[in-house]
Amino acid sequence: MNLSLLTFPTVSDIIFRRLSTRSLCEAAAENGLVGLDMMVGEVRLHGVKKLAKLLPEYGLDLTCLIAYVPMTEFDFKRVTKKTEAALRIASALSCRDIMIVPMGQFEAGRLVRRDKEKIFGSYVRGFSLALSLCEKEGVRLSFEDTPTCLLPLSGTEECGRLLGEVPRLGLVYDTANMLACGSDPLAFYESLKARVTHVHLKDAEFVSKGQNLCSDGRYMRCCDFGKGEVDVRSLALRAAENSDITMAIEYTPPKKHDKAAHSAHIRAFVDYLRG
Repeated sequence: MNLSLLTFPTVSDIIFRRLSTRSLCEAAAENGLVGLDMMVGEVRLHGVKKLAKLLPEYGLDLTCLIAYVPMTEFDFKRVTKKTEAALRIASALSCRDIMIVPMGQFEAGRLVRRDKEKIFGSYVRGFSLALSLCEKEGVRLSFEDTPTCLLPLSGTEECGRLLGEVPRLGLVYDTANMLACGSDPLAFYESLKARVTHVHLKDAEFVSKGQNLCSDGRYMRCCDFGKGEVDVRSLALRAAENSDITMAIEYTPPKKHDKAAHSAHIRAFVDYLRG
């Protein structure tokens, strides 16, 4: 299976220069990965020109660009501006897939209970607008099931409803996020697989406090493969039956911060998936 790497856990090491853009690319390539999934802010941190040079040098692509586009309250100008900014980066790095997270980048830690029906209506308008902008540029747009019951895209029913309202919108299937509202990972996939464009392979565990609130009052956090609630290997094999679906490892930071530690940690994730 062809795998990319969600790189956001490396951000602090990049900022404090414990890891370089080149060494990140080396760590991914030497473990057989074919691409990186990056947030817009990460791309800017590394530099578009630097990534445009280094990614092809290591046989990598930008598999999926992740953009934070606030949609909790619909704002035409804001959605347009954020989406167009992501499209410019995608064009510069020959990326044909954008995933939108419909909130501000630092909003997740400040979520409170709100009218989910009202938010859903804003999502329909926001994603419809973003989709029209992406389709003009030949870029595929998707969203991800969210890891909190405070937002209306957590479980099978809610994600399916948005897909019904916005035809041609794709779904990034996160193998753990639907646990927040009690949906089963395999049943979620089987129900919505016709719209899945990309997969975030993630394991998760339940904890007593944290950021991602579940419907039963617990919280959920990402963990290393094989240590949580999700049979990630089986789900990856199931998704791999569709050769059009790409998959990314949702990474957790290693205890050490240098390139060797990151490479060994990536290897453990890859070895788990490949048995």
